Amino acid sequence: LALVNGTSFMTAFALDALVAAKRLRTRAEELTAWIYRLVGAHPSPLDARLHQVRGHTGQIESARGIRAALEQQGGLQPDPTRPLQEVYSIRCAPQWLGASFEQLCYAERLLHAEVHGVSDNPILLASPHEDPVALHGGNFQGTQVAFGADAINGALTHIGLLAERQLDAVISPSLNAGAP
Repeated sequence: LALVNGTSFMTAFALDALVAAKRLRTRAEELTAWIYRLVGAHPSPLDARLHQVRGHTGQIESARGIRAALEQQGGLQPDPTRPLQEVYSIRCAPQWLGASFEQLCYAERLLHAEVHGVSDNPILLASPHEDPVALHGGNFQGTQVAFGADAINGALTHIGLLAERQLDAVISPSLNAGAP
């Protein structure tokens, strides 16, 4: 049945992608911390208060994740010659990754409901106080799963773009203060 209506199959693939995407987001936070250390970026873009006043949960969580990764990596020694206003791919990483985090949370809510719901057709219901009934409908329809998969795709694309821009900042002599 899963191969005939496809929704269960779609859900399995989307859940697999979601697990991988969540791991990738964590790795992107670790990469961002590594880049902060590598270039000696000023830590003010990671200050919890900055993100708290904006109020986006994903942004707050990503800033926290980057700070935690910095601590695990041994802290940060800012380079006083670095500009206070770093390039966006460094300075705005919590906002960037936070938006991706929220997309993944949206996808997770949709997929969680799908996994815990009933998608058979017909649906057979029986209760002690009512006669059994067969309900014919379209619970097998996979739009919610497709929207969840689209959200995962959008988040992954955004995370990959951030990583590409960060690597460009590290290897471009005009952005990396001439470091090798």
